[in-house]
Amino acid sequence: MMVAWLEESVGLRPKDEYFDYIVTNKNIDLETEIKCISFSGGVADYIYYEGEIQDYFKYGDIGIILGQAIKNSDLCKKLKVVKSIETIRATVVGAGSHTTEISGSTITYTKDSFPIKNLPILKLSLEDESQGAYELETALKKKIEWFRLENDFQKIAIAINGKKNPSFKEIQEYAKGLVNGMKDLIEKEGQLIVVVENDMAKVLGQAIYSLLNFQKEIICIDGIKVENGDYIDLGTPIADGKVLPVVIKTLVFN
Repeated sequence: MMVAWLEESVGLRPKDEYFDYIVTNKNIDLETEIKCISFSGGVADYIYYEGEIQDYFKYGDIGIILGQAIKNSDLCKKLKVVKSIETIRATVVGAGSHTTEISGSTITYTKDSFPIKNLPILKLSLEDESQGAYELETALKKKIEWFRLENDFQKIAIAINGKKNPSFKEIQEYAKGLVNGMKDLIEKEGQLIVVVENDMAKVLGQAIYSLLNFQKEIICIDGIKVENGDYIDLGTPIADGKVLPVVIKTLVFN
């Protein structure tokens, strides 16, 4: 079925009644004749593979079987297959993703601006966040330059470890450091997104919102462990705002 749907997508066979259900974005414009086809990703390695396959379940999934099925299909028989010089070995979604749900009652969000997708993570080190507001601000201003695009900044989520039982003073230090360190991005986006590993998002988010004079949007969630190089999706809150779906995507593995 998967190969048949791929053939349908490029006009090699009539579309069946299920085709529209598997289109994730939009269908291909078939008014222009498709003469060539190319593949990328982990499955593609086994479309181009010419050797003998010893273990079809080497990676614990159907990738090798799918690759071989595509290789033997009309996709490769009726279209010219062009192999890219450089291919992506794994897509962001395929490489590794983790879906979870967090309680809406223990986090802070000030406006329904969901869903938010593919936010890169800027994770601060324990040293960055443990010395006080000024040090946190300085670290942020330095590391946010990683996400500068020409004269502009890419929208990001800031990740910190936080503390298990922070004092009022520690919460204020975190809030001041985050607000001052992210000042330029907050002014541009009108929003600050913070991901905390330990349970302190509710009070931290409220402290940040207060420092922003209740004029900017704040999303502060906790119970989420992420690293630099990860991406995060924040889904639309469900169950009357009591649950927030979160997807963490990574290309980095141990």
